Amino acid sequence: MEQINRKVREPIYMVSAFGYPHASVDGRAISVPEKLPIALAVLASQPDRMLSQRHLVSMLWGNADRAKANASFRQFLVKVRKLEKQYGGGLLVKSGKLVSYDCATVQVDLEKVLANDIVEDARNGNYSRLAAFVGTLGSPLLQGAGIDTHEFEDWYYELTNKLLNAKTAALSALMDHETEPSQVENIANALLQLDPSNEAAYRALMKLWCELGNHTKALKVYNDCCQVLLTDYGIKPSLSTEQLATTMGIKDPASSPVLAPFTAAGNARGGEPGNQPGQVEQTQRIGAPRMILLPPRMVIGADPSVQLIEALLDDITAGLTRYRSIAVLAAHSGRMASQDSNRDFDAIGKRFGVDYILSTIVTADDAGPTATFLLLDAHTSESLMALDKRLSEDQLPKLFSRLSFEIVRQLVSTIERREIATPKTTDNSSAYRYFLNGRRLMWHSDLPEIRKARNSFRRSMNEAENFAPAYSGLSRTLSMERLVRGMSSSDLLIESLEFANKSIRLDPMDGRGLRELGFTNLYLRRHDQSLENFAAAADLTPNDADMLADYADALSHAGQGAEALAICLQAKASNPDPPAYYDWIHASILYQLSAYRAAITILKPHRKNPGIARLLAASYAMSGDLDTASQYGTTVRENYPSFELSRLSELVPDKNANDTRHLIEGLRMAGLS
Repeated sequence: MEQINRKVREPIYMVSAFGYPHASVDGRAISVPEKLPIALAVLASQPDRMLSQRHLVSMLWGNADRAKANASFRQFLVKVRKLEKQYGGGLLVKSGKLVSYDCATVQVDLEKVLANDIVEDARNGNYSRLAAFVGTLGSPLLQGAGIDTHEFEDWYYELTNKLLNAKTAALSALMDHETEPSQVENIANALLQLDPSNEAAYRALMKLWCELGNHTKALKVYNDCCQVLLTDYGIKPSLSTEQLATTMGIKDPASSPVLAPFTAAGNARGGEPGNQPGQVEQTQRIGAPRMILLPPRMVIGADPSVQLIEALLDDITAGLTRYRSIAVLAAHSGRMASQDSNRDFDAIGKRFGVDYILSTIVTADDAGPTATFLLLDAHTSESLMALDKRLSEDQLPKLFSRLSFEIVRQLVSTIERREIATPKTTDNSSAYRYFLNGRRLMWHSDLPEIRKARNSFRRSMNEAENFAPAYSGLSRTLSMERLVRGMSSSDLLIESLEFANKSIRLDPMDGRGLRELGFTNLYLRRHDQSLENFAAAADLTPNDADMLADYADALSHAGQGAEALAICLQAKASNPDPPAYYDWIHASILYQLSAYRAAITILKPHRKNPGIARLLAASYAMSGDLDTASQYGTTVRENYPSFELSRLSELVPDKNANDTRHLIEGLRMAGLS
């Protein structure tokens, strides 16, 4: 009877997805089809451990040639059925159009790993489970898998990020619990391998070495922390890290300026001997840059329009208070500053602890009064923006709508650009600083910088969950990653839409959210919606050059080349020193309009950039210079070995198929296939 039971007992397949994928039956290693552990890992990551056959085939064999992929899957199933016949059990189970595996006979380690609740384990002090979890993740997921389909790459990228985040949380909990010095060192170093900017790990190492009496090593750890944060994020360590370094004696407390408490008069220390409250020079800025608006000054003649300008400035002040990126003082402070300091901008900056001053001068002539709005750097008295507006009584309704809005926008844009361009050396981890760092990183279009920018925007959101620009910035990183990676999947775009819509809900008057909505809808091929989004963004931010460049790109892909060219030229006029992608958009529009030589002229300054080689190859080919076209075609193949002309229609979001065929024709003439 015992022998009969042994014969009918189902085998247990153990499948490991970490390290090089492998499988065993009842403890004995067995040879399996190469893609079987990968398929089981994909299924194990699904909520119900099942997936449609079509999706699984696309992930593992691609969808370029559906018939060939299905044939490969059928051959794969034949091999799996042979294994099941030899050992028993159900490795892969088909139910209609769905594929799964038999959980009673197949155990995939990835399924158990994903079932771990790291937060709950940390809360309950289940450190043995946390350590086991970290140990399992010691080897890469599906090492050497060699699957290069876009669907698999997307799945793998998202899952590995999820696992790395969970591993970071588990290591952090273990580090907080561990007391044995060598283990603390190992865990902290493991955390820094995952995230070189993890300040908690640096603090643990600083404390460890100080307790062991090795202040030289502790100082090195602190310096490493400062260097990484400054290089990658443009910030100094947090106050917790600085205070620990001072307490441990590895940093001179005299080198750390005392942070002034925030008072109604500004970032100033009050109650010190010999100083009046609110009159001490600001030594350390905390949070967003601070701005004061001075009342208007009449230069020539007397005119009742001064009162009109005062009301306009009040309206501008109210508009500026809607932005987290700027802290604006109340109008009363401006009037006090003007009376007491006689427009000594340096004195105003020091007394009120502000970084920017808006000074308004009203002049009058026969044509009527003109208001000049001057934005000044309070620290240097440098003029950053000058805006002249002719005033008249019949413009009154417009003054408190369009004009006020336009001035607010230009002020915000100018200050943001100024803040990005200025080296950041203050102890500031506010939402605004992280947002600006993300903006700076997005000037580059390579994948590592895009992902660093995403991290900065997420930090910004963590600091201020209702900061709309951070959500629009995060939206752009997702759509740009999809573009840079040449992905055909829409998953990142759908996620990008969610953040763009969140930005709009938080601040309907901020055009940046609408811009990202338009950009994402373009690559979802929702051309009408995209153009509506950009038109709405243009109403809100008519002088935003980046938005105009994206708008031009969307018009071009919608087949409206002439309109696109006009908007593109407007964008370049609004930004005299634009990034390279303005020229790429400009040249793309010219190519669409068959102005090949003009496109080449625009692209020539960037001819060493491999990212524009494709457009140069097509432009030279269509202009008749096939030799030069072939050279750029070679550059494309060398830098993008997986480039396939047949996939171009998936990547280029043209509304009209003829526009895509036009580009394909040029590339084919350049020798690409």
